[in-house]
Amino acid sequence: MSGKKLTLEEAKRLYPTEYAAAMAQGAHNERERWKGIEAVADDLGPGYEAMVQACKANGNCTGATLAQLALKQRQGQLAAQAAYLQRGGVPQP
Repeated sequence: MSGKKLTLEEAKRLYPTEYAAAMAQGAHNERERWKGIEAVADDLGPGYEAMVQACKANGNCTGATLAQLALKQRQGQLAAQAAYLQRGGVPQP
């Protein structure tokens, strides 16, 4: 094959079976990605809706990514609460 790349329309026309299989696999992968995100979202509970929606909108974000982001956010919140308590419950100026 020469170095010429096929356009999407050419690929559909020349390789309809392979194209359909690739589209089906892509759809399957996307459904699985969303299932992972939904499972993590269920575990996180309320308060993470914006993070979940952003993860769904980002084509590279998975359930594992969402879990890592939520953990980092929780760790930051816990650190802020610990600092607050170490100051004797006095708000930081």
